[in-house]
Amino acid sequence: MIYNNRFDRSNTLITLFVCLLLIATTFIGAGDWRIYAFVIPLNAGILFFTWALHPRHYTIEGDRIRIVRMIKSIDIPFSTLTEVAQAEPELISGSIRLLGSGGLFGLYGKFSNRQLGKYLMYVTNRKKMVLLRGKDQLYVISPEDRDAFIAEVQKHITA
Repeated sequence: MIYNNRFDRSNTLITLFVCLLLIATTFIGAGDWRIYAFVIPLNAGILFFTWALHPRHYTIEGDRIRIVRMIKSIDIPFSTLTEVAQAEPELISGSIRLLGSGGLFGLYGKFSNRQLGKYLMYVTNRKKMVLLRGKDQLYVISPEDRDAFIAEVQKHITA
């Protein structure tokens, strides 16, 4: 089963602003080919990799949840999960990004805060978050149909 995710307003605005900023910085060189030779590949790389690594959607396939990305999808086996629950935006407040994206094409990567400790987040909509508590890892994701996703995962965890 596929669970889509959509950008919330803040992720849409951050992504739009950063894309426009990267495009604008491409023209800073004012005709100097050495600046263009550095800035164009750098900006193109930033845009490509942040887009390719953002969570496109989530699937429940057999014995696992898959976070689908263009590069390196992430599998979470049900056997490692102990809890699935609705998560409110306050859960991730005060988080520090350790590695990943803090808004360009979503919030994803390794994060840390006082309430959760270290966790992995693959979120595009802060109003639709789900907490997946594993034996060794915490995940925060944001399927569009949050209630159906939680119900489906709950079936697999308690089975």
